[in-house]
Amino acid sequence: MTELLIEIFSEEIPARMQKKGTDDFKRLVLNGLKKNELPFDNAKAFVTPRRLILTVDGLPESQADVREERKGPNVNAPMQAVNGFLKSVGMTIDQVEKRQLKKGEFYFAVIERKGRPAVDVLKEVIEQALADMPWQKSMRWGTCSTRWVRPLHSMICLFGGKVIPVEFARKTAGNATVGHRFMPNIETAVEDFADYEIKLNSPLEIIVKDFADYENKLRNARVMIDREERKKIILGVSKELAEQKGLVLQEDSELLEEVAGLVEWVVPLMGSIDKEFMDIPAEALTSSMKKHQKYFSVTDKEGSLAPYFMFVSNMETEDGGKAITAGNERVLRARLSDAKFFWDNDRKAKLETRVEKLKDRIFHAKLGTDYERVQRIIKLAEYVAKPVRVSLLIENSVKKNRSEEELLKIEQWQRNNKKFDQESHEGCMSYKGKFINVESCSRRAAELCKADLSTEMVGEFPDLQGTMGKYYAIEDKEEEAVSDAIEEHYSPLGPNDKCPSAPVSVSVALADKIDSLVGFWRIDMKPTGSKDPYALRRAALGVIRLIRENGLRFDLKEIFDFSDELYGNKKDISEDLFRFFVDRLKVYLKGIGMRHDLIDAVLGKQNYDISDILIRAEALKNFIESDDGSNLLIAFRRAVNIVRIEEKKDGKSYDSIPDENAFIQEEEKNLWKSIEKVSEKCKKALEQNNFEEAMLYMANLRKPVDEFFDRVTVNSDDNNLRINRLGLLTQVKKVMQGAAYFSKIEG
Repeated sequence: MTELLIEIFSEEIPARMQKKGTDDFKRLVLNGLKKNELPFDNAKAFVTPRRLILTVDGLPESQADVREERKGPNVNAPMQAVNGFLKSVGMTIDQVEKRQLKKGEFYFAVIERKGRPAVDVLKEVIEQALADMPWQKSMRWGTCSTRWVRPLHSMICLFGGKVIPVEFARKTAGNATVGHRFMPNIETAVEDFADYEIKLNSPLEIIVKDFADYENKLRNARVMIDREERKKIILGVSKELAEQKGLVLQEDSELLEEVAGLVEWVVPLMGSIDKEFMDIPAEALTSSMKKHQKYFSVTDKEGSLAPYFMFVSNMETEDGGKAITAGNERVLRARLSDAKFFWDNDRKAKLETRVEKLKDRIFHAKLGTDYERVQRIIKLAEYVAKPVRVSLLIENSVKKNRSEEELLKIEQWQRNNKKFDQESHEGCMSYKGKFINVESCSRRAAELCKADLSTEMVGEFPDLQGTMGKYYAIEDKEEEAVSDAIEEHYSPLGPNDKCPSAPVSVSVALADKIDSLVGFWRIDMKPTGSKDPYALRRAALGVIRLIRENGLRFDLKEIFDFSDELYGNKKDISEDLFRFFVDRLKVYLKGIGMRHDLIDAVLGKQNYDISDILIRAEALKNFIESDDGSNLLIAFRRAVNIVRIEEKKDGKSYDSIPDENAFIQEEEKNLWKSIEKVSEKCKKALEQNNFEEAMLYMANLRKPVDEFFDRVTVNSDDNNLRINRLGLLTQVKKVMQGAAYFSKIEG
């Protein structure tokens, strides 16, 4: 068994493309090996900014020999059939055998094919894999017509230590590579600066014979080929450097992945931030450092941003990185000077004065300006604030009883507020120890939620929209609930993003997302296939999370209709939009491990309450997973199938109420009594939205249904008896379908 080593050496591959590129190359090569019947033991892929590496162990020297027997026509068959068989196997009549079988004598062709040398197969497989690489973006260079992610310099392809002359992009594979771009091979002595400079600018070729030799020599040449090793060192050393100053490194997996893809040799260093910049909001500092400089932030033990940053150098220096650190500090100083200027300049005007400037910003050509959008969001946020507040009050009451401290605050507020009345109290909630009017605060937060788009800071750092709005609102002494809502109204942005729970934040977040969805539905800009340029699927999932995680109870279609009317001419898009929400709901449930088919089973024609649908789906799930529920589901399907078959055969329906005087067996009588009893109780429970209780009543049908099927013959010879029993089974179907569409449950 032999080892295969491949290295594709190029200019720097963008960090975001490296992992997928490695996985794709490995997949294409291994699929080619399997297709060509070349077995292997294991394979490993590695990537650095300048190289894709693949090693495959346990390959044979050649394909296995193949012996195949193919049966032909009877020897007495027409010559046309015999000649067709001979042509298909590439043989003459003298080369095939005759064999006697039970049904006569037949021609047999024995085909023996010698396996091809692995070297020939590998050359074809690797060249095809290189040609098929699905780079997100690729390029041509010079006069070469072949496309690749970046210009190729060289390739290594060794099989058992011998070169396979793979050809691609006018390059032929060999057994040589080079080490680090800026540091010479430490095994090569450097006599003086001139000698160092020559070797630095003309890296020596490194001749390799196998993967172990390749990995060892590259490490000596200051190249770590293992991405995971680079990540581990970056994280470990950075933590140590921070701990030496009593600080904590802010881990960022996304940034770590990117930085590991920027360097072939890892040298973590720490720099400092000038104190004059520390009054800038921490988010602005960290955003600038991460986005533009790829620096890690550092905090003190209490979590406050410290005046230091961590970065990773690609090379070692004689001064221990002092010059490199000074250079990075100088670059950061210039970057943060801009941020400080924006911060100081933006605060000269109040946030509310920037709302008018939104008239100059187009949200969408067919949906108007950001200012017009904000006016809609104001009305929509105020509209949803009441059901949000009521839902949260109910949810909080269920989760925990009011504390004595909160009750005292309510009493004190009532005594001190002379204008207090029931109506004003109902519009208020306690937020961070202070009473706020939810509708009023939602209206104010909605008015200011997009104002920071007109600031210079957000213009330079778009990812800070909302966050900077919060800081400017705090500067303007706005209510804390308002400033928090300005920051949180974009959330949740994804499945792992924190979902707002404060009443004002939830109201404005819902209004923002629903306005977008309704607007784009009105102009028929719905998501299609994999295309969703306006992130409407994400917006819908955000609404679903806001509803589910806060226990909100309201008619979503009613809110869609209200939002639709805010555009001036109602287009009745709510039904179609709600169907889209149901599809997104199924995706969401699948993501959290819940059965999506249960949504169809509980989705009523007039039910537009997402929370109610989820509650029903959860109760139904618990029911069908119980012993009674699973057995009743089987009985339900049996009843439905029997009635369906008989109705089709007879060409008529059996949905009339059965005649209880016609029952002759106790099992029939017991089932009918149970149906009447369960039907009445289920109806009352469902009217009170108590779905779990309805399921418990439904479970009482299991025993009488089982006994009915065990001892009663539905298709009796007596036709009147048969019709009455079919009517009884129809009633079983009706009472169960009253709670859920059991026929839509899969499995």
